[in-house]
Amino acid sequence: MSVRVAVVIEGLVGALLWAMTVPAFASSLVDQLDGLFGQSGITLAVNNVPGAVNHTAHFRSASLQQLGTLTSTLSAEASDFPAVSTVPGFAYQYDEKLQVFTPVTGSFGSIFVERPETLGQGKFEFGLSYAYVDFKQLNGTDLDKLDFTLHHNDCCHEAAFEEDTINVDFQKFNLTSNVITLTGTYGVTPRLDVNLLLPIVYTDMDVRALATIHNTTNPPVHFFDIATGRITQPESVDDNHLGVGDLQLRSKYRLDQIAGFGTAVGMTFLLPSGSQDNFQGFGEFTLEPWLVTGRDFGPINVHASGGFQIDPQSLDRTRVRYAGGLAWQVIDRVALITDIIGSSNLTSEDETINVPQFDQAGNLTGSQKVTTKFNSTIVDVVPGIKVNIAGSAFAYFSAFVPINDSGLRTDFTPTGGVEMSF
Repeated sequence: MSVRVAVVIEGLVGALLWAMTVPAFASSLVDQLDGLFGQSGITLAVNNVPGAVNHTAHFRSASLQQLGTLTSTLSAEASDFPAVSTVPGFAYQYDEKLQVFTPVTGSFGSIFVERPETLGQGKFEFGLSYAYVDFKQLNGTDLDKLDFTLHHNDCCHEAAFEEDTINVDFQKFNLTSNVITLTGTYGVTPRLDVNLLLPIVYTDMDVRALATIHNTTNPPVHFFDIATGRITQPESVDDNHLGVGDLQLRSKYRLDQIAGFGTAVGMTFLLPSGSQDNFQGFGEFTLEPWLVTGRDFGPINVHASGGFQIDPQSLDRTRVRYAGGLAWQVIDRVALITDIIGSSNLTSEDETINVPQFDQAGNLTGSQKVTTKFNSTIVDVVPGIKVNIAGSAFAYFSAFVPINDSGLRTDFTPTGGVEMSF
């Protein structure tokens, strides 16, 4: 392995170690969201109110408590940052006569869909990319239009005020990630490549919600402030987190052509170096076997890939991943690309929380389990352009545009990057 290769690999490892030493916040972004109005819902003291039974009022909602839990689970999708192909630039082959490596002729291939071609023995490619991820919707509902109703606990022998509710309206819900990805590929043999990919992520969350009590009795019983009779309570979270995402170790082995189509098999090992509770990691180790194929038809390259992202500790989190599209070599140095990239749960995933139960005095008496089943399918259309700037240097620009609304989604995710081989 050359000195340059060793230096770049040391740089990737150094970035990982540096980002892991960034001081952790007292509580994660998910914990702060989950506890926006208290881990057990909203608790109000009720004392000295004419006509009222003195008690501690607990307003709880499984749906509100599940917001943080569900969002934490969906953070696996939130942290599924775009991963470029292990060989997004030139692939090389050894010319026996000239005794040098020469670029493989044909299309540049896709940006994010893996290519069947390998880099070339002893060759190294380094890349740097950026993506801006601005989450807007949760299962088709705008994040800043989420609302939940909290119901009074059953405490007081069906008293009329038990019909009182609290409505929580999210007036602002900004969740963004700025992702810088470092990647390096090394050609071990003419057929075998290995790759390291490391995202460095700055996540920002700015949430504001307003809780409003709806009293059903006269005189009213419940207030956020008994002295002033205040029935509204604003709460907010404004925090950020800098850290690494999940480190990916990828390998690819090129097979012989099948009916003129280039083919390769590979394996991706995803290491849980990113924080799931800060929307920066999947949270568990996964492995993904995959198959890719592609072929040039004149200036048009047709390509496709498929695989299974397997979570050995929780098989209901296993997803099938698939992609395919076209790359059109407009001129020698420019290719236009359109891909469809998606993933789906193989089975429904269960998420269970315990909703606390209280007595009239406000004492915790137990909990009730509430389970939500969900199954997300994420599908994007990904147009892009890839340009050979000079020599072996490439630049690319692209955007992920959702074509469905399942899960935690953006309006679109712009990306760009550069690659260079040695």
